[in-house]
Parts: sequence; C-alpha cells; structure tokens
Amino acid sequence: MNERSKIFYFRYSGAFVLFFFGSGLFPLQAEIVTMKDGSVLHGRIVGQTMNHVRLKTTEGVKTIEKSKLKKIQWVKPSVSQKQASAEELRQKKEKARKERERIAKEELAKQEKERLLKELEAQELEEKQKAAQERAERAAALRELVETEKMEKPDGEAISYWDFAWRSILIPGWGHFKIDRPVMGSIYMGATAGLLYGIYNTRRIAKNATKENHQKEMENFLLSVSPGVIDKNLRIAYSMYSNTMALTVVQKKVDNYNHSLYLAASFYGFQLLHIIYNGFAWEKGLLIVKQDMPDRRKGSIRPQFAVIPQIDGEGRLRPGVFGGFSLHF
Repeated sequence: MNERSKIFYFRYSGAFVLFFFGSGLFPLQAEIVTMKDGSVLHGRIVGQTMNHVRLKTTEGVKTIEKSKLKKIQWVKPSVSQKQASAEELRQKKEKARKERERIAKEELAKQEKERLLKELEAQELEEKQKAAQERAERAAALRELVETEKMEKPDGEAISYWDFAWRSILIPGWGHFKIDRPVMGSIYMGATAGLLYGIYNTRRIAKNATKENHQKEMENFLLSVSPGVIDKNLRIAYSMYSNTMALTVVQKKVDNYNHSLYLAASFYGFQLLHIIYNGFAWEKGLLIVKQDMPDRRKGSIRPQFAVIPQIDGEGRLRPGVFGGFSLHF
C-alpha cells in the first residue's frame, strides 16, 4: 500500500499484488520488539492467541508471551526493500503467466488443458486466501497491541475497517483504492464527480429561474400599483401567467436541484456502507482479489471510465459517461 497514483485527484494502489502471491510483502514491514527483560527481537507480527503473539523472524516463527512485552515499534520499509519485494512479486506473476501460456500451447486434449488451467487457478486462489487470512491475523494482533498501548498505530498500514472508511468519508472511492479495489474506486470517484457537476448545473438553472421569477414578481407589483398604465384585464392575465410559471416551470427547476442533492447524498451513503462492509470482510480475511490486474509501471497513463447518473434540465434521470486518466508514479 505504498505505491501512489493519481486519477484527476489522488488514488492509492499497489497493494493488490499481496493477494496474488502469498506473503511476498512480509519482508517490507517489520517490528522491533522490546521485552521487559531488556532483550530486543526483530521480525514481523503475523498473528496472536489469547496470551501470545507470533513473531516471524529470520530464524522462524517465535511465540512470545504478551505479559513479557514492553513495547513494539513499527518500522517503515525502505525504498530498496519495496523495490526488491515488488520485483519478486513481478517475477512470480510472470512465471504464472508463462505457465498458462505453456499449457495453452502444448499439444494436449481440450479436457486436459482445462483441467490443468483449473488446477492452476485453484492454486492461485488458495494462495490469495492464505495471504488474506495472514493479513487479517496480523491486523487483529496489531489492533490489540495498539489498544493496550504496547504499540503505536502503524503509519501507512491498515489494521481495521476504519482505515478504509475514513478515506471514503473524505473522498468517495479513496477507501476502495486503499483496500485494493481500484476499479470500484474509479467508479465511485467518477460517479461522485458527475453527481457534483449535476448539483452545480441544476443549482445554476434553479438560481437563474428564481431570479427571473423574482423580476416578474416585481413587474407584477409595479403594474398593480399603477392602474392607469395598462388595462385591468391585461394586468390580470399577466399576473395569472406569472403565477403559473412560478408554480410549474420555476418550481420544477428547483425540484430538479433538490433531487440532485438527494441522489448525491444517497450515492455517498451507499459507497460508504460498501467500504465499511468490505472493511469488515477484510478484517475477517474474507476479501479476495479474484481478477488479475495489469501491472502498473511508473510513468504509465491509463484511461478510466465510469457510468454516472445525471439529472438533465427536464428533471429526467439519465446515464452519463465520465472519462479520465490515471497516472502511476
């Protein structure tokens, strides 16, 4: 979750590769564990039990009693560590891709090819499930350590659903990028941008309509206090016309603006509930990335599109297309 990208605004990605190949990112983040007896251990917290914490070190996984812990310091990964881990993951993905190509090119019966491909997919899914469960166990252990004040909240590493939710509260879709859902994040961000434009546009139309209606009311008032200027019947007709316009056309434009607000608020609430739901699933180790996403290289630009609900000038809900681009850096 240390790579960054931009999509008109900001987007976060890069961590999705963790789910593809087991624990490839484990070397990136480590902790310095200080015991009450003064000894110090280096490793990565990978889980816990009621009374123990499991620490993965270069010598294997060690089980440490919680009562003997003094403090734990989270260590931010270095640039070289991130690059080495990213290269390792790239090589594993490339190996899996070549294996698929090899199976496809071999002179095998169709059923045999399908069987081999299904076995490969099942193996990859198993690795993703294992990685998701390991991440959930680590997050649970870190949450408890933070709550018991044995460790400060890791800077940049998610440990609970709230780490995703607060981002989507600020910018709809941001939390989905953080939780490795860049496609959904793009849709939510794009749709939100379209809805905000719809609010701006319908408000502009409603404001102009009410201003024009106010001018007509003033004209009506001036005609009513100047009986000798215009014929009585014409004054009555003009007054009825102005009232009809205020109750139909002007009110409809005001209603369109109100409806655009309701639509945007409903959409905002929906995306917030969605990220909270995904966050709870992430905490349980149930969030699995099933689709293989293309590699993002620094300097690459990718188009992004989203279908956006919009309210037109007539008050009708219609789909619109939002286009943008993402720049990976």
